[in-house]
Amino acid sequence: MRVYAALQQHVDRSPAIGGSVPVCVGKEWYRFPSSYHLPAAARLKFVRCDFDGLLPGEFSESAIGFGMFPGTWLPPSGMNDRNEPDPEKLYPIERCAFLIDSRFPAAEGTVASTLEPDYAANEDVWERLACAPFLDAARTGVVGRFWVPEWNLVPRSFRRQWGEYCLLRRK
Repeated sequence: MRVYAALQQHVDRSPAIGGSVPVCVGKEWYRFPSSYHLPAAARLKFVRCDFDGLLPGEFSESAIGFGMFPGTWLPPSGMNDRNEPDPEKLYPIERCAFLIDSRFPAAEGTVASTLEPDYAANEDVWERLACAPFLDAARTGVVGRFWVPEWNLVPRSFRRQWGEYCLLRRK
């Protein structure tokens, strides 16, 4: 939530594309809390990642319909009941003003994929605006997930392991 809150101070000073500022997510698409956490000028966009199912759609912002929320009753385009991907839901990463991404220390023998690179490491393209510690569930044991003090006398294998959850801005 702290990372999304940091957007508030940066979106207003960013150039809009088509009337809005694109805030992109890739592999972190399923952790997006809600559009209520985005500034009014921002719109969430999805970039290609290793996930190959159906991504959420955008509700219509048109004034047609009835009631207080005229666009929310309309189904987003490209939806299906087979979890088949809709390429129309993907946004070109080159047009993203901001990117929300996680980074974890690589476990032995693992590397970032071509669809999910370590964006924050590419300092020629992305500037780190805000990062917060984020639990690395893959490297944290079951005991550490509940509660283990961060004392040096506790063996590292029992302690929580951390990565980062970051807000990046295109340079």
